[in-house]
Amino acid sequence: MQSTLTFTIIYVVGNISVAIAFLYLWGKNFRATGQFMHIGLSFVAIILASEVIALSMVGLEAIQQSLGVILFADVWTALRIYVFTVVGLLLVRRLEDARLEAGTFDASMNERPYYGVVAPSRESVTFTLLAIIFMIVFSAALFHLTDVKISKELQAMEGFTLEVTTLGIVVVAIMGFGEEIIFRLGLQNGLTYLMRSSRFGHYWAVLGTTALWCLGHVGTLEPNWVKFAQIFVFGLVLGNLNRRFGIIPCIITHVLFNVSMALLTPTVLANVIG
Repeated sequence: MQSTLTFTIIYVVGNISVAIAFLYLWGKNFRATGQFMHIGLSFVAIILASEVIALSMVGLEAIQQSLGVILFADVWTALRIYVFTVVGLLLVRRLEDARLEAGTFDASMNERPYYGVVAPSRESVTFTLLAIIFMIVFSAALFHLTDVKISKELQAMEGFTLEVTTLGIVVVAIMGFGEEIIFRLGLQNGLTYLMRSSRFGHYWAVLGTTALWCLGHVGTLEPNWVKFAQIFVFGLVLGNLNRRFGIIPCIITHVLFNVSMALLTPTVLANVIG
């Protein structure tokens, strides 16, 4: 319990620190980020529309009781998604411009400037599908081979259920979309930019991003290391997808994995309540 609280505090403090840093970068580079405004607003529209769909399933009475909190959360969510998108894309462009000038693009990997968001290629689609399948199989095997239980704290939460619901599917899809914007497009590219002079800067960026992301999933399963193992491997997969193909394959992979696991939960996690 104490370790869970410690991890949670580190995660919250880390996220707040990163958000402040990106708000600062947005203000400092306000004009330069304007070129990505249309992408930022598109991502905001997607996530807010998804939240409206989720709220429509909750019921009007529940919304009215928490209207102030909901509006505040939506404004903060919209701001964070926009800022992390436009600043993340600016950092991606600066990294790619520097690599082009230095002539360090690897032609053998069919690399070219992606600027974070591009139309899918056959290779990116293939890797995306393989990543989804791998993570579903890996997660199912990990949970099957370990004596894992859903944490008592999670079971005690209001509305907890293992049943598949439309609301649950929409919620996990929103979570996957938002986390990729914050962690892969934002934090990973930010760390890569900070360590751009290091030969292994990208790999340290993937590890750092994955480590913080892991902490956000603490307290969901017992023992914690099982969830850490799942999320750590998933973070490495997503981090390298982001490096090679940009953010869109990461979003698709994360969203479809979350939805798949939600649909498979009654089967994969049927015996983990205890």
